[in-house]
Amino acid sequence: MTELTERDAEYAFGIVRRICSEIGPGLPGSEGERARAAALKDELVSHLGPENVAFEEFTLAPRAFLGSVPLGALFTAAAVNVEQDPPFLRALGHQFPGELARAVGG
Repeated sequence: MTELTERDAEYAFGIVRRICSEIGPGLPGSEGERARAAALKDELVSHLGPENVAFEEFTLAPRAFLGSVPLGALFTAAAVNVEQDPPFLRALGHQFPGELARAVGG
C-alpha cells in the first residue's frame, strides 16, 4: 500500500478548499451537491483520464429521512412520560417497575 505524503494531503485539501470557495455549501440532492460532484469528476479525469473515472447518476428522495422525525419525537415523548410516571398510565392500571417489585415481594 502506498504511503500518503504531506504533498498528497495538501493536494487533497486544496481540492476541498477550492470546491468550498468556488461552489459553496448545499444540501444533499441540491444543485450545489451536483456541482461539487462535477468538480471532483473533472479533477479526477484531469489526472486519471476519462476511461478511468466512472460517474454514476442516482435517484434521491429529498427529505426522506425527515419523514421519521415526527414519529421519533412521538416515541421520545412517550418514553420521557413513562419515566415521569404519567397519570394516564396509572388510570389504565399500569404498574411501574418499583411498584411491581413491591407487589411481588421484591
